[in-house]
Amino acid sequence: MSASSSQPGFSVVVVTPERFRNIRQTVRHLRAQTVREQIELLIVAPTQEAVSDHEPHELAGFHSVRILPDGPIDNVDAAASVGILAARATAVASIEDHAFPDALWAEAHMQAHAEGDWAVVGSLMKNANPDNPLSWTNLLIAYGFSMEPAQGEQATIAGHNVSYNAAVVQAYGERLPTMLTRGGGLIEDLKANGHRFYLASEARIYHVNPSSLASTADLRFSAGRLYGANRAKEEGWNGMKRALYTAGGPLIPLVRFKRLREELFGHGTRQHLVPKVFPALLLGLVFDGLGQMAGYALGPGEVEKKLSNFEMDRYQHLDTKDQDTFADVLR
Repeated sequence: MSASSSQPGFSVVVVTPERFRNIRQTVRHLRAQTVREQIELLIVAPTQEAVSDHEPHELAGFHSVRILPDGPIDNVDAAASVGILAARATAVASIEDHAFPDALWAEAHMQAHAEGDWAVVGSLMKNANPDNPLSWTNLLIAYGFSMEPAQGEQATIAGHNVSYNAAVVQAYGERLPTMLTRGGGLIEDLKANGHRFYLASEARIYHVNPSSLASTADLRFSAGRLYGANRAKEEGWNGMKRALYTAGGPLIPLVRFKRLREELFGHGTRQHLVPKVFPALLLGLVFDGLGQMAGYALGPGEVEKKLSNFEMDRYQHLDTKDQDTFADVLR
């Protein structure tokens, strides 16, 4: 792999749990960056040989490229820590294999870190499969506050497709793999320690979202269960309080729908999506509410493992139409 003795301007981590083909489209978009020659590309893979299916030109033009073997990968978030800890630039990004940045993405992240004391810089999220209402539901619930018109300093930030002040996150050392996983608490810990977050509106990235009904139900239920279980644990709820919140669970979708409708669609924002999205959004919140009830009553169970599966192979979570669209991209 290519290497350079000079310091890169920006490090980008991409994880493949299988072969190079899993990350081919994401890397293609990284090669189209306006500052490609400043990017240190760090590919975390099971072995060096796992990415041997790439063509030479597919990794050309970067400041440097390193393959970082990590053995069998069953959680891409935890695996990303290998690249983050190895990064040589002062800012390091982690990007998913189903997220496709536009040409100014890296430059916008670099500029934000250069101009401000930000621990984390977020990307402006766009929908890569916008024809499906369930895709919008999953994007809005997960990334609603990282979509237009959001910009500037943020009270909190999403944990995926962001860039970090390298020194800040590398200081976590061996704790970082766990903290990067769902429920690991990295963003919350950074906030508690006074660090600041910023959303770079020019750092646009197109995200492929689950769009099949079965996967949406599974994702939203599992995410809700993990949230409910973690909330009850972190706030030290006793059995009575758990029972009360479980009993009140049927109200959760209505309460959340009202709040999200005001926060994500208020003041005329996204009104063109209302007829398409509202029924699917309410359905997604019903699954989420059921999950929260299970989390309050029963704890997290095995949902962390189940949620990690959604980041391993996005193709299997798409409906038939989206599978056809991305057949040559996500497999």
